[in-house]
Amino acid sequence: MDECRFDDNNVFAEPWQARAFALALALSERGLFSLREFEVALIERINAYEKSQCIAGTGDYYTRWIEVLEDLLAQKNLLPSERLSLLEHEVVEDAESRKLHQLITSRNENGRLRVAPLLVDPGLG
Repeated sequence: MDECRFDDNNVFAEPWQARAFALALALSERGLFSLREFEVALIERINAYEKSQCIAGTGDYYTRWIEVLEDLLAQKNLLPSERLSLLEHEVVEDAESRKLHQLITSRNENGRLRVAPLLVDPGLG
């Protein structure tokens, strides 16, 4: 594709996108991969995706984040594909029941996404 750029004023259009961002930072802070390693993999993933279609918005963009996180964790044998499949199934089943709750609790009175700080217990692991 010649020109693939999207203009979206919302950094996180959906709560799952903020969680994907926070998860990448938390895993990097725990030393599971470097931010540089994540960045290189993300650029490669986006470039590959944009050979066939443009990233249409934050949903497409953060889906590439999730794919890169899955790949990095699988490469390091931290999240085997069988376990990932099970987790994906559980998330899909749980998503509908959470959707209304997230809509109500994750947005402030102006409709903007609330982002709470992520705490990582350094004693875990």
